[in-house]
Amino acid sequence: MFSVSKQERPKFIICNDTASQLKRDGTWQFIDEVYEKPFQDLGIPFVHLKNSDGTWNRWVLYWEIYAKKHIERFKDNKFTIYSANFNSGYGPLNMLLSYDIEELAVFGLDFYNTGLPQTNDQKYNSSYIDTYGNEGTHLGPDKILHDQLAQIMHCRNVLLKDKRLNIDGCVMEKLVSKDVESRINKFIKLPKFKKETR
Repeated sequence: MFSVSKQERPKFIICNDTASQLKRDGTWQFIDEVYEKPFQDLGIPFVHLKNSDGTWNRWVLYWEIYAKKHIERFKDNKFTIYSANFNSGYGPLNMLLSYDIEELAVFGLDFYNTGLPQTNDQKYNSSYIDTYGNEGTHLGPDKILHDQLAQIMHCRNVLLKDKRLNIDGCVMEKLVSKDVESRINKFIKLPKFKKETR
């Protein structure tokens, strides 16, 4: 973004995530640590959810009810592990709808094709893997995916009831499909052992 002219830079950036990237020692570096200074240098207002006391506002309803780490079988004896985390692209939708806006039009947000990319090759293209490494390496594809089903449930139960939200038709078809409905019904029956986000 430093190479982009001031006129083409974003007017502001909103981030509803907390942790940004995994450090080599296994701990997480948080978004304010990573991005606050660069955006300040660029003169771009950076809005995040860190409270003044160092805690994070993580929209309690979502975390209390929906999110849970789980495993989903997708073929024979092959499984995908999902964290309890949401995608950073989904979080801002909730944040933006908390404001008095007339409409929020969203296009292309299909929850990673409803979480159907399951294998390493499906999650990332070969050039990414060649550049950053294979699954499970420091910068390579993550073995654990974000929790797509919890986000889809939350979107269906909460966001889609807000008439200001305008989602494109092809995404709506996926969100209300029989396949997604079946997967959600299985997901609902899975136990939630503890409150967690990773």
